[in-house]
Amino acid sequence: PFFKQGIYPLQNQRIISRHEKTLNLNELFFSARKLLSNNGTISLILPSDRATECMEEALNQNLYLSHINIIIPKEQLKPNRHILSFSKTNKNLIEFSHITLRSKNNLYTNEFKELVKEYYLDFPY
Repeated sequence: PFFKQGIYPLQNQRIISRHEKTLNLNELFFSARKLLSNNGTISLILPSDRATECMEEALNQNLYLSHINIIIPKEQLKPNRHILSFSKTNKNLIEFSHITLRSKNNLYTNEFKELVKEYYLDFPY
């Protein structure tokens, strides 16, 4: 459930995969809690404005934040995505990182290219 609400696309599969139409965060974390091993993690990528809501819903299901990665789409812009990781164990230490995807001149940053290089045969530079 990437988006909570908004304009729905015409294709039903896209609605289901991207919106809280059939699955909300509470249901997702409830199921994750049951399915995760004691040392397992669940990670979600969400719009930045849903990060707090996501952390609250996870905590309601006794899942604890272990890592936050803030995604900045382009240098000098505000973050637009968060990757949040949760586990059953409260480690009392939250890892924090951030990544900028594009430079001011709209080129992919070296940091981003390094991160995704294993997923591309021919990276679109």
